[in-house]
Amino acid sequence: MREKHISLLRLIIIVLFFMAAYDVIAKTYTINEINEKCGSALDDFDYGRLKSLSSAMLIQSKTAKDKGSEGMACFYLGTAELFLGNANAARPLLERAQELGQRQGIDSILAYTFNVRGIYEASVNNNLYLAQYFFMKSLEYGKDTSLAKRKNGGGVYANLAQIALMQKDTLGMVYARNCYDYGCKSGRSHSTSQGALLLANFYYMKNMNDSALVYLKIADDIYQKNGFKDIGSVYILYSQVMASKKKINEAFRFVEMAIDEAMKNTHILLPKAYLQKAQLLYDCNRLDEALNSLAKAKEMAEKYSVFTEIIDIYELMAKVYHLTGNEALALKYLQYAKDSSETRSNNEREQLIRERGIILNMSQKEQEAMLHKSKLEEQMKLNVALMIGVLLLVVLLVLCFWFINRRNKLYKSIVAQNQKAIAREKDLLLRIKTIEEKQTNPVHGTESKNNKKADELYGRLIDAMEHDRMYIDSQLSRDSLAEALDTNRTYLTNLIKERTGMSVPQFINSYRINEAIRILSDKSTADVPMKSLCFELGFNSQATFYRLFQTSVGMSPLAYRNSVMK
Repeated sequence: MREKHISLLRLIIIVLFFMAAYDVIAKTYTINEINEKCGSALDDFDYGRLKSLSSAMLIQSKTAKDKGSEGMACFYLGTAELFLGNANAARPLLERAQELGQRQGIDSILAYTFNVRGIYEASVNNNLYLAQYFFMKSLEYGKDTSLAKRKNGGGVYANLAQIALMQKDTLGMVYARNCYDYGCKSGRSHSTSQGALLLANFYYMKNMNDSALVYLKIADDIYQKNGFKDIGSVYILYSQVMASKKKINEAFRFVEMAIDEAMKNTHILLPKAYLQKAQLLYDCNRLDEALNSLAKAKEMAEKYSVFTEIIDIYELMAKVYHLTGNEALALKYLQYAKDSSETRSNNEREQLIRERGIILNMSQKEQEAMLHKSKLEEQMKLNVALMIGVLLLVVLLVLCFWFINRRNKLYKSIVAQNQKAIAREKDLLLRIKTIEEKQTNPVHGTESKNNKKADELYGRLIDAMEHDRMYIDSQLSRDSLAEALDTNRTYLTNLIKERTGMSVPQFINSYRINEAIRILSDKSTADVPMKSLCFELGFNSQATFYRLFQTSVGMSPLAYRNSVMK
């Protein structure tokens, strides 16, 4: 009850604050006209204007006792507050919009609101699973509404892809492709640019920087042409790609552009932009400057309630303090990272259990409804009753299969997320233990020498794969690779496992698959037969090539080529 009172109070304060703006707008425009102007401001990402217009719309709809318009006004105002960095003001507005949408049975309000609530959960609460749940609800309610008609109708797919990126799940590339294809087919420029930017992010995550730059250029051109105010996200990725290509000056130039744009328009991008700048400074061994940028990233995250990057911020702080010799602060921020990771895992696990309970409850209600229906049908003639009985049996079997399958997926999801959380916690604990040991046992020159030897060997390994393209040799093995690098196979195997988490065959095949993706993405090589491509890349069998490609990309080589050529 107290929370409801607080939420109501917030709404009243917001309403009173914008009374002056309302007087001017309300005297000039009707509710429907203001609604249209709010939609235009939302499509143009002009959140300052959206806030002013929706505030007037909220007051006018309350005066007219128009609950549908009030719901849309709450959605618009909640969205504006969120993207202007006022998360505390956004939440009660979005919850009110959802309440009114459900009470009035207006699917469009629910479609819009669930989408923004997903963004809120991901950016503010760092609850990725709940964010996914809201995005799926948005898709469900948006099928038969005007959601698909907006300039950014592919936005839900974009948000799902963004969550997958945060989870480092390359399967989310499908959502990015859906967003991009939707934009291209419908002529929605922002969906096209979002899809292109997300595809660029996935290619960057897969260390395919040339492919990432292709889609980055597409996104950048559209952002520049249309004056989209969230262009800072494009500049951040440009900075990351340039850093990977060792073009440090370009990387710094782009990250400063990202900070400038985020300062002017999209404050929620500031933590990520400052984190990227800190990473560049850390890589250049400018540790004091890196700490300043990290402090700014932490400050912006707390100011605008955007905690998506907070674990990465803490971990990088720990690394910097360790290098500067401040082991106490290094331990402190490693513990912060561990605590934040545990909090995220617990939140997501609780939500999984909660959804499972909802599904089981829905299952019981559906079964009760079906039993009632069968009693009514018993009154029909015998032949009709028999036919319906058979039909009901099939439906029940299908439903049982669906519920069992859904339950198994939920269990697998719980296990997978727990495993990820455990792995990360183990890593953090190991690093904490290492630092603690170093506090009592000073580091000797031997460890530094060994690290230098490992770094030099790994550098030669990467050069042999990327420049000499040793992976195209079908006879390449652990022994021959070790011989070429003038080392022993055991040391090489351990080094690859430590640096990449992969075995030697997995490491070699990852280069082959990445090269296959590059070739299949190039329309000039569309005539190259799959069999020929398979053996040119060093695979001994076509079946192995197809299996590894399907596992890595999520579709067969032929299906991937066909999707690119459309």
